[in-house]
Amino acid sequence: MNIRSERVEDIDAIFAIHASSFESDEEALIVDDLRASGELICSLVAERGGVLLGHVAVSKASLVDTDLAVAAIGPIAVVKRCRRQGVGSALMEAAISWLDAHRFGLTVLLGDPTFYQRFGFNPAAPAGLRCPWTTTEAFQMRCLTEACPDMPSGDVRWSTAFNR
Repeated sequence: MNIRSERVEDIDAIFAIHASSFESDEEALIVDDLRASGELICSLVAERGGVLLGHVAVSKASLVDTDLAVAAIGPIAVVKRCRRQGVGSALMEAAISWLDAHRFGLTVLLGDPTFYQRFGFNPAAPAGLRCPWTTTEAFQMRCLTEACPDMPSGDVRWSTAFNR
């Protein structure tokens, strides 16, 4: 399996992966909106033999009243026949490596805490971060210690693409 940046010729397949992975095409449309707005800062695909198996989007976010470099991971999707085979984990590891290399101090996401905990994510609300859509443990954070010496708190602003 190879993890690489998306190419123009991948866009339709990326849309299909997200649309088939969720109950609606909402996540696929979010990815398209992030791309169209220029807010998709990292877009990685997993492929094997030239066939796309999964995709992860990373977009810039912000923490109100700070200049901390903040990013949001997601949506992330893997084709159904390839789930539980390490594709999602490989995409997450590659996205986190990219974020660390680019010195993003704080990364946020919405997702299953039992899955994302293995990548160093923890519930964000107890740390004082607020998400506009939820207060549940699904709202998670990960700090790059060197780029985020003090524990941040406040309102996270996501790309407007998520306001669908």
